[in-house]
Amino acid sequence: MWADGNVQECTCGDRTPRHPEVGTLTVTYQVMTQPALPDHRIEFCTAAPGSPSSDALSRLTDTVLGDGRR
Repeated sequence: MWADGNVQECTCGDRTPRHPEVGTLTVTYQVMTQPALPDHRIEFCTAAPGSPSSDALSRLTDTVLGDGRR
């Protein structure tokens, strides 16, 4: 269904979540849902390149992966 492009609903906007390890982030989000399966969704959050939020997301990635792999 996702590969076929049968995704019809999309929500997007900006969020400012606070993470306990890296602080406040400013991200743009996009949520795509498949109407036939409303419990299934894909959510993307991105930060502007070079922004403090982008740097914070990179630090979180390094923390999760443990050895700096991306």
